[in-house]
Amino acid sequence: MNLTTMPPIFQFVNRALLALLLCLLPVWSMGQSFTLEQYGGRANDSTHDNGPALVKMLDALKRANQSGQAVKVNLGSGDYHIWDTHLPTHEIFISNHDHVDQRAVAFWLDGLKGVTIQGVNTKLLFHGRLIPFVLSNCEDVTVCGVSVDYLRPALTQITIKEVSDDVVRAEVLEESKWRVDKDRFVLECEGFDVVPNSCMPFSADGHMKWNRADISFKPSKVARADDGSILLYGWSEREHLKPQDVYVLRTYARPTPGVVISDSRRVTLRDVAIHYAEGMGCLAQNSDDLTLDHFSVKLPDGSPRHFTTQADATHFSGCRGYIRSTDGIYENMADDAINVHGTYLRVDSILDARHLRVTFAHGQTFGIGWYRENDEVALIDRHTLKPLFTSKVADYREVSKKESIVVLERPLPENIIADLVPLAIENLSAYPTVDFGYNVVRNNRARGSLFSTRQKVLCHHNLFDHTHGSAILLCGDANGWYESGPCEHIVISDNHFVNALTAMYQFTHAVISIDPEIRQKENGFSYHKRIVIKDNTFTTFPSPLYYAESVEELIIKNNRVIPTNDYLPIFENTDSRIIH
Repeated sequence: MNLTTMPPIFQFVNRALLALLLCLLPVWSMGQSFTLEQYGGRANDSTHDNGPALVKMLDALKRANQSGQAVKVNLGSGDYHIWDTHLPTHEIFISNHDHVDQRAVAFWLDGLKGVTIQGVNTKLLFHGRLIPFVLSNCEDVTVCGVSVDYLRPALTQITIKEVSDDVVRAEVLEESKWRVDKDRFVLECEGFDVVPNSCMPFSADGHMKWNRADISFKPSKVARADDGSILLYGWSEREHLKPQDVYVLRTYARPTPGVVISDSRRVTLRDVAIHYAEGMGCLAQNSDDLTLDHFSVKLPDGSPRHFTTQADATHFSGCRGYIRSTDGIYENMADDAINVHGTYLRVDSILDARHLRVTFAHGQTFGIGWYRENDEVALIDRHTLKPLFTSKVADYREVSKKESIVVLERPLPENIIADLVPLAIENLSAYPTVDFGYNVVRNNRARGSLFSTRQKVLCHHNLFDHTHGSAILLCGDANGWYESGPCEHIVISDNHFVNALTAMYQFTHAVISIDPEIRQKENGFSYHKRIVIKDNTFTTFPSPLYYAESVEELIIKNNRVIPTNDYLPIFENTDSRIIH
């Protein structure tokens, strides 16, 4: 019996044992080893800043690695506190995040080959606004057996206690520090303040509230009661509140993801948990062959928190080779569990038949690696998303972090030069295959999984439990997010969808929503190619199961529906729709 034919419980046990054994490979097999304690680090001391020891250790590690040695960091079990005060800062361009001129980085791993960072139930506890891990221009790097958390997150939550005509009384999460400043709620983080303006609403059962998406948090007045609770006056959400509801207070800022993987190859994150990040849990860009094995974005054990990351749990922009994400838990994040896509660059001008001026058009994505030698590109009509012309690239010249000149090997036809059609350019070579399997996605805002890649995708044996929007979205957009990638072959099989789509978000027309952003339809053209949806179970209240637009071949078979009455429909028409 092989692993794929075992019953699910045995598959899980075997996967867990394999992950444990891989994490516990003997030190002697990895060459030179390092510990934080060698450089003055100390575990289980909440007053000790391990930042200086970490900087010294990584400097020694890099010197050893550059001499040709495989190296290993052994982090002991326990808590390691790290402040941003003594960490190096770097200007890093990160896809789908707010740009910051200089960001502190704890584990700055640059240009390393054959490195393992191994913990054993190691808790990395961060103070301030920093990025825990950056892997840049690395090869064959593994991070294993660690968790990431912050003592004073930039998110907090309130639990509703009393609701009257005049005021709402609530309790603020005990770990948070806050004050009232000019009738506003101000969350005091370590070294900076945050004024929340939006909410993620949860019912007392721990699921996000029915039909309540992206709630504004702008009460006319805020006060602190004598018992320490918060008093909210003139809050527009008052009529929807019930005692014991929990509202996560947040902004839309994304300055510091948990893990950044950039311009790297063969990176593995194994048995890693991100409990909080003021951005995405893991952001990978322009990288090849990535493995997430028992990687999770999840709540800390025993924590009263209802939030994890400020945005997606995992996000892959312009990656290649393969992405394997298996046996993970993704919960309570403020966006999707996984998003895989390329990037359309907007064509601002055609300088001549072979020279194009192009721009990163979305405000949170620029300065990242987009082109490699011998890449093939396509020009597309931004209104129809239809490819008009393909060519290899002869040269790619960066004018600024947002603008570049693309030199094509083949000249453009006269009709494309003469037409006033808005154009974008797509890198046909910058797409990965994806295996997303045996994961749990639950109680998160927005959507579950987004796939936009021309390579094969397997989305299988996952539990999508109360995703607030669609469980799966297949999109493509050359006008807003500029996230590229028609799905040429995707198989969605053996998943269990439980009460997905209890609120409406962008592109969420059904539990599985296939919704490219096509502004002008063209007869005979389909953006997505072959999509197979089979052997899935939908445990759901009345809701559309499928919405499909602009798909060449859509196969739906052997899916099972278990009706529930857990929620009222949010759609007037709950039928599935297929639009060619």
